[in-house]
Amino acid sequence: MVPLDTIQNGNIRQKTAPAKPAGVSDLFADLQSLRNLVSSCEEDILAGRTRRLPGNVAFLADGRVLCRERDLGDSRYPYGSDGFNFWVNASGNMSSNQGLYFLFLPSREGQEPPITFFAGYRPAGTKSYISHSLLPVPLVSDGESRIKDRYTVIGHDATYFVSETPEMLSVVRIFVDQSRAEHAHINFSILIQNRTSKPLDIYASSYMNPFCRHRFVESSEDCWFKKIYVDSPSDLPEIRAPHFSLSNHGGITLPPFVITTNEDIDRFQSTCNYSLVRRAVCMHNATTGEQLPLSTYPEGFRRDAIADGNSTKIATQVCTSRLTYVGSTRRNLNSAGFLTTGCFEQEIPMTVFRENAIVGDLMRMSLPGDSAVRSDHVFSTPDSREILDLELDRPISAAEVDDTFHLIRNRTQQTGDLQLAVRGNRETSLDADTFNQFLPFLKKQVAACALLKGYMAPSANSLIGFRDVLQAIDGHLFDQPVPARAKILESLSHVLVNGRCPRQYSLPVNGTPGQADLREFIDQGVWAISTVFNYLSVTGDSSLLDEVVGYHQPNPADENSTSPTTERDSILEHLLRIMDFLSTKCDSETGLVLALYGDWNDALDGLGISIDPKKQIGTRVSVMTSLQLYQCCAEIIKILQTFAPGCFEEHLVHYGQLREQLRAGLTKYAVVHHEGSKTILHGWGDRRNYFVGSFCDSDGLSRD
Repeated sequence: MVPLDTIQNGNIRQKTAPAKPAGVSDLFADLQSLRNLVSSCEEDILAGRTRRLPGNVAFLADGRVLCRERDLGDSRYPYGSDGFNFWVNASGNMSSNQGLYFLFLPSREGQEPPITFFAGYRPAGTKSYISHSLLPVPLVSDGESRIKDRYTVIGHDATYFVSETPEMLSVVRIFVDQSRAEHAHINFSILIQNRTSKPLDIYASSYMNPFCRHRFVESSEDCWFKKIYVDSPSDLPEIRAPHFSLSNHGGITLPPFVITTNEDIDRFQSTCNYSLVRRAVCMHNATTGEQLPLSTYPEGFRRDAIADGNSTKIATQVCTSRLTYVGSTRRNLNSAGFLTTGCFEQEIPMTVFRENAIVGDLMRMSLPGDSAVRSDHVFSTPDSREILDLELDRPISAAEVDDTFHLIRNRTQQTGDLQLAVRGNRETSLDADTFNQFLPFLKKQVAACALLKGYMAPSANSLIGFRDVLQAIDGHLFDQPVPARAKILESLSHVLVNGRCPRQYSLPVNGTPGQADLREFIDQGVWAISTVFNYLSVTGDSSLLDEVVGYHQPNPADENSTSPTTERDSILEHLLRIMDFLSTKCDSETGLVLALYGDWNDALDGLGISIDPKKQIGTRVSVMTSLQLYQCCAEIIKILQTFAPGCFEEHLVHYGQLREQLRAGLTKYAVVHHEGSKTILHGWGDRRNYFVGSFCDSDGLSRD
């Protein structure tokens, strides 16, 4: 940290770490590299050279995380930036949202996943397929017994799901390309290799159930406003032939799926959300990597296609109806009819209104020995009809997806401004290498929390915590000061006119005010002072103090929302209002900060109502917030002296007196004695009629 006494006005030059050489992005090479790394890691674990973590998890030599099956808990990683999160779990569950806009809803325990992939093969001389999921979920009972190995590898660039049967080796690679903040491309690449020397009759199927609404729960009416259809070159998308294909880089470009969802803003306004799934398929020699010729049957899907023994053709089907995809109302994904038949009973190129629309496809072929088929699905979120039309005119290919992945992998190796490492090994099972491999994942977690746009979990209370986000910014600003600065501006624009900070807030949705939690918890404003102070100390960027932002006010018609006011002033003025609000919320007897509704930062939620029935909030006190306000007094004084010398003299005097008042109160009231020992209280109830964290709390127990 740069001492505040020595910084000058202006920015301190940030150090940029040299970019590491980009790894090979070809999916064949990735799969072979992963298998070697996993084998080496497990040899090290058996030999006692452990990189193992709790939960059947271990670091690979390159810092990625190997996840094996576990009975309790899960590992997950958020891909994306600027508040967009595509969560990929080691269990195979996935979800995605940007604030209240959920592309894919998370699945609860026992629910069907919104995204999954299947594969199956037909033994010679039989009519039924033996199938399994290419992800750990859902579990296909009969096929799972044939899985010889299954694991997940999570990296900063992508997550890989690997599964092996005696006949097939498969990998699903998932990564996110976020070319613009609200225009994400989620890439799914599936590779299935024939491990035998003879042709193998196989199928591969993908399933996506997008939500694409500004809500976090599904209702029976959602299907009325979601439409999914297969696009192909014609002016009438509803009747376009679903089997149109185009040669592209030696592979096939399959017709894309178009997803539209309509949402009503009010009686007079409606909006449409767009999504797109573009597809491509190709075939390779698994030894040389050479691409093999491939084409589709011109008449589309043929049930006797595989009987031709034609290894250069692939039969395709599409299905936009979930009910048709699984086969009947009695079936689920893990018991769908196509798992054994290898085909959909009928093709449904468009679904709207009558039932839930999904993205489903199926490809069937005779895969030659020592060869592999690869399919790519790119799910994108165009933010206008014009962008959607542009992307419809840009078919994808495996080569293009690999080129994009090469850029993403290179970008994830740019480490940012914060570089941490430890050396040596004390008497602990956690060695330095393991700890150093963990740090980049910690940085990503901090970034996700610092830049969130709310609704990290699908619930009404999952807003943006004012204190929470500032605490995360406090760490993120060391690594990425520019986005941290932008988030500070956003947070402080939600301060109320009187200087009180909301407990939680959310961003507007389609022009309507966001939700807010306005319960009077006291532990919010002190973090605004400390976080801005630390930002100035680290960056020297005093221009932040001159930035002008607005305020918010409670919405009279809705106690759970706020709306912006016309009043605007500088960030420095915001800090002064926050300090003045906190200084008026001190107990007249002890001089310390009143807990008001509570102090969630110290888990003092509701210390007890006032003894006086006429008063809602009594004289209960939070020692932690008092301590932090004591620190904030020194920080705001330093800010004013450094960046506004000669100004705000009355404020300097007031904050100096407040600091002395807090020091005296903390010394006199916050420390209690018992039999020669001392402890610092967490707080106390109205009129100090009970203590929290004392030698004798209200239940008679001693707590430290």
